[in-house]
Amino acid sequence: MSIRVRLAGAFACGTAIIYAIVALVSLHQLKLGLDTSVDSDLRQAVPFMQRAMLAQVIETEFAGVSGAEMPNGFHVPRSHGSPIFAQLLNRQDSVIASIDYPSTHSLLAKSELRDLESKSLSETINLPHKGGSIRLYARKDTLLPNFYLVMADPLGTGPNAQNTVGTALLIFFFPVVALAAIGGWILAHSALRPVEKLRLQAEEILDQDDKLLGVPKTKDELARLASTMNNLLANLHKSLTTQRSFISDAGHELRTPLAILQGELELALKPGRTVQELQRAISEAAFEAQRLAQLSEDLLVLARGDEGHLHLRLESKVILSQLEEVISRFNSTLEEKQITTHIIYNQDLDRNISIELDSTRIQQALANILDNSIRYSPPNSDITVRVTSDRDNVGNQYIKIMVRDNGPGFPPDFLPHAFERFRRPNSARDRFDGGTGLGLAIVKSIVEAHGGQVGALNNVGHGGALNNVEYVGALNNVEYVGALNNVGHGGATVWLSLPMPNETKI
Repeated sequence: MSIRVRLAGAFACGTAIIYAIVALVSLHQLKLGLDTSVDSDLRQAVPFMQRAMLAQVIETEFAGVSGAEMPNGFHVPRSHGSPIFAQLLNRQDSVIASIDYPSTHSLLAKSELRDLESKSLSETINLPHKGGSIRLYARKDTLLPNFYLVMADPLGTGPNAQNTVGTALLIFFFPVVALAAIGGWILAHSALRPVEKLRLQAEEILDQDDKLLGVPKTKDELARLASTMNNLLANLHKSLTTQRSFISDAGHELRTPLAILQGELELALKPGRTVQELQRAISEAAFEAQRLAQLSEDLLVLARGDEGHLHLRLESKVILSQLEEVISRFNSTLEEKQITTHIIYNQDLDRNISIELDSTRIQQALANILDNSIRYSPPNSDITVRVTSDRDNVGNQYIKIMVRDNGPGFPPDFLPHAFERFRRPNSARDRFDGGTGLGLAIVKSIVEAHGGQVGALNNVGHGGALNNVEYVGALNNVEYVGALNNVGHGGATVWLSLPMPNETKI
């Protein structure tokens, strides 16, 4: 069922309910008004009726005739309708005297007489021989204390007026409800016309993910809806573009080692190969198989990170020991390039400070950063790893690790994309020197899974000093110093920060 039909139905139902309530209240108010007017006439006639009844009782007593009536034509003058008639009742509910009502049958039940001792009575009863409904007013007679005065007023056309009004309200009920339904349909159609326009625009751009919806200039809810949908479409377009690029790059990265692996194996299968040629082919195949396995693992880490399912085995670990373990893995490479690694620890930071982390993942992130620094650092240079503490705007504590090298640095146009997947400073895909372009993307995924942040920058200028550090021991190819002048100029710094519990003392 369409929204227009539902809204029209809602308008019709609402109108029907309101109309019925108004009709019932109107009829009730009409009846109340008629009863109030009649009761007022009856109360105003009480003094006259009491004197008339007293005169009739006296006349009856003197005449000695029980049940005599007033002469014909005696009635109480009033502002409208038929004359008021009355009865005078004793405690046994017998008619002692009457005016304009010849019947000796009491208008009240005996049980109702007892209530008249403390209050008056007003009610409507039906008397067919008096033209239908009459309005009664009864009270204790003040001139004759042991008797009760009952006065009645034929309602005449009052009930007919109520019936006429009720019939008219019922006749107009259905047209009013129908008009409300039609009005609801028209209003719903007018209100939903811009929504339908947006729907048609959205249908037109189903196959054009770079198109956006037209935003109405009304600055109302529909304009805000269109703006929100455009933001959603823009995000979807960005995600689709990233996904397509990722799939394309991943396919290229997988295709290259697979092609090399296939070529080496086909070459090894050719007859007449020497032992040395077979060993070289098997070695190349093993290298490409290892590269494929690592690439698959890297893609799996990124996919789990995107889904928020990167499993972390959090343990309390000393951050310095994590650094030392990672650096020790590169001892042979550091010695080969004669690179010295400096660990700088701020003096205000406890060197045995521990934080909750997944040791395997954090070491993988640190190894990726250090591997990049070693790859791009010239021989006989330095790599500086600085560990410091930091706080964000709301007072949360972080351990910040900065790895600085003296290499060529990041190309300026590459720096904003350093942590994107398959991004490398050198667009040439050298499988020996360029890597896969996933290293820093994995760093970002791991650190963000720990609730931390990452960043990269190019070092500006040269010289200067790093102070406020502490001597923390010795490690092969690692020099711990109290102050270090920056050697050379340029290079790049990659940093990551990991959250610490708020109660950690630094």
